[in-house]
Amino acid sequence: MNIVEKMKHDWNERAQHHARFWIATEAYHTEEKFTQSGKDTAQALLASLPVPHLPSWNVLDIGCGIGRVLKALASHFHHLVGVDVSSAMIAQSKQWLADFPHIHTYETSGVDLLEFPHSSFALVYSYVTFQHMPRPV
Repeated sequence: MNIVEKMKHDWNERAQHHARFWIATEAYHTEEKFTQSGKDTAQALLASLPVPHLPSWNVLDIGCGIGRVLKALASHFHHLVGVDVSSAMIAQSKQWLADFPHIHTYETSGVDLLEFPHSSFALVYSYVTFQHMPRPV
């Protein structure tokens, strides 16, 4: 198993055992706390932007998990995309985000984002994702 396959395998295992724990360790106990942690992260992200955000921006979340932050950003943007290496996380995101037709989530390679044309997004973010990537990915 190569390093990318191992990363996908490990995150699929985590998603099947307790996705919310692996996404927000301090706030996984209840759906209310988990949702609030997504709102807190989204507000911090929006506050950190150097310019006011526009609803028309296309937004990309790298390592979206089940869509905790995407859900919180749903009222701010018309089109959001989340990617994750874990097919199990993406499957759960489809359920978690079912009421938000303007949010789309996809499994990705974990190596690149070639499925998206250059300059597709006005805002790209990742929250506590890259620290989990094995080296040398």
